[in-house]
Amino acid sequence: MLSCLVHSFPRSETTAQHPLQTDGGARITEFLPPDHEHDEFRVRQTVLKKKLDKFKATQGDSAKSPPLCHWHLHKDEYFYVEKGSILLKIDGEDHIITAKDRVIEIKAGVYHSFDIDPNSNEDLVWVAYVEPEDGLTEKFFRNAFGYLDDCQNKRITPNLFQLLVFLYHDGTFVALPRLPKFLGKWLSRWVFGYFGGRVIGEKLLGFKDNYPEYFLSQDSGTGKNSDKKTE
Repeated sequence: MLSCLVHSFPRSETTAQHPLQTDGGARITEFLPPDHEHDEFRVRQTVLKKKLDKFKATQGDSAKSPPLCHWHLHKDEYFYVEKGSILLKIDGEDHIITAKDRVIEIKAGVYHSFDIDPNSNEDLVWVAYVEPEDGLTEKFFRNAFGYLDDCQNKRITPNLFQLLVFLYHDGTFVALPRLPKFLGKWLSRWVFGYFGGRVIGEKLLGFKDNYPEYFLSQDSGTGKNSDKKTE
């Protein structure tokens, strides 16, 4: 309805990238098949520290690790580090996680964020998976990372409502930790998520949760992955 007010730009074709490379090749995201230990869909991300620092020096900081505090409506999230160290914040507390640590479980509803350990000069490799199985999707990662990478390379500020659309369809919401949790969750889910993402972002501004330049689903007859909606 109001899509004419939205700044648009040509999207990069990244559907054929396996693995997906962003930040000038400094961030490599692999979408892994199930294995004998983890039946769920898994994603592995490698962050090349020196290459990322060099990219940031010319292109600015990246938003493709989730430093912004967030929470999941239904998903229990699990991740572990294979190399390097990661800074994990859970309900406001900082934790440094390395390959020596066990698998970390983050229950649905828990506020959290994570990023590469700022005090480490080592490359980072980490793997994540969630329950239920359809809660972590290649569609979300490819669309969100593809969009953010395009914005970064074109020096365009990401549109908040587009990001809210991606997050809403993933069942993920921005946390408001300074408010009482019951109030913060209600506002983040219904005001930011539903009203900001679904009503303003999707219905009024015309943003989508999936773009064929970034991800092709089975519904389109050309992709290999299901285009499931997780709310």
